[in-house]
Amino acid sequence: MSSSHLTSSRDDARLAALLPAPYLALRRFHGVFAPHHRLRTLIVPTPPIDSAFPVAPKRPGRMSWGNLLMRVWAIDALKCPFCGGRMRVIAAIHDPDAITAILAAVHSDRWSIPATGPPTESPELARAAA
Repeated sequence: MSSSHLTSSRDDARLAALLPAPYLALRRFHGVFAPHHRLRTLIVPTPPIDSAFPVAPKRPGRMSWGNLLMRVWAIDALKCPFCGGRMRVIAAIHDPDAITAILAAVHSDRWSIPATGPPTESPELARAAA
């Protein structure tokens, strides 16, 4: 075998540098043709509504955690358990001490339901079964 058919590790490194990563797009746009430029919609033509080609719907940038719960687990976390209306998030609390204080206030004695034991048989049911 001749030496022209053999490659060195240096040549391999040069060739590998020319190959794009599999997750990168091969075509890149800059300026007003960039994907998130604010003037792109004025320059890039959009297909007409009655076009024969299907148009993909615009994807939302981010989904809220309530919508993610609804989409994945079919749980409506923002539905009020009492009236069925929509609740809204007013704060996200991350401090453990504040969370402990809030839960202690909410689960105070005036809100707690007294625990009961398992149901006991009534004397009437015991006589009816006998």
